[in-house]
Amino acid sequence: MVIGAFLGASVWRLFEPTFPSMGHSPAPYVIVGMMSCFGGISRAPLAVMLMVAEMTGSLSIITPAMVAVGISWLIVRRNDDTIYRSQLKSRADAPAQRLLVGLPLLAAIPTARAMVKPRLVITAALGTDAVKDALDHAGLNGVPVLDPAGRFAGTVARAALASKSERQRTVSDLVDAGAPIASASSRLDVALESLTEAPLSWVPVLDDDRRVVGTLSISDVVRAYRQELLARAERVSDLGATAGASQMTITADSPITNKTLRQAGLPKGLLITSITRGDQVFVPNGDTVLVEGDHLSVLGQPSDLEGIGQIDPLGTQSLQPHKRWPARHRE
Repeated sequence: MVIGAFLGASVWRLFEPTFPSMGHSPAPYVIVGMMSCFGGISRAPLAVMLMVAEMTGSLSIITPAMVAVGISWLIVRRNDDTIYRSQLKSRADAPAQRLLVGLPLLAAIPTARAMVKPRLVITAALGTDAVKDALDHAGLNGVPVLDPAGRFAGTVARAALASKSERQRTVSDLVDAGAPIASASSRLDVALESLTEAPLSWVPVLDDDRRVVGTLSISDVVRAYRQELLARAERVSDLGATAGASQMTITADSPITNKTLRQAGLPKGLLITSITRGDQVFVPNGDTVLVEGDHLSVLGQPSDLEGIGQIDPLGTQSLQPHKRWPARHRE
């Protein structure tokens, strides 16, 4: 920040005698210099834009700040330099994202299907000794804590109870209000990000009213993923020996563009195995919205595949039917 401030002030001092239109105050140049250096080396250009508006109380210098921060960010982007040692270069480097590459079906499984009912929920007014006894009896390493209104207030870990001081006699003194959570309306790919950041081996699952409706652990994710794999394998085996495959491209004039798969009205015997959107490949679900340019990989009976041509005759390319392997080789 200091280096950036001096750089901005130097620019003003160097050009102000020659270009009087630069103004008589170096303050705007100091602020832009500070934000450009900090925004580049911290890899947080958007957050820095908000800082500029807050520091100045005006949007008058937001445009030159955007230009300066953009140039700074492009320069630093060529290297791996950052002031935050644990900062990842991109979202793709996160542990949860690496798991999603090998487990693509996570995006198709609702969190509510994978979660289990909480074995223990306590209120913040309970004493620490009573909570510790309850955790020992249930064999848990932590528990969700509710506020007086019955909404989620945070979590408390067994380790926090063991290291409490004399002044910390109630759970409210030890609750972790910033503990990661998962939403019951999300998918497992989103919930997994919270799970990988959780200090405990689980996260509480909340509804839209922030009430605890379940808990989610890695074992729950594995169990739900296995069930989804078995269900999809059963659907594929039910297609029969004459099943074939097609590639379906969504065009701008297609009647199913901007509709969800549930609303598309595709034949019920079809199985959408994946969707390619740009450089991304993912497994869809009933709420996936089909957009122009999507490439759908479809399995189904020949009669159902022919029905695709009636929906999108210009974007369909039929392929040869798959070979039906004997049961001992099917796995």
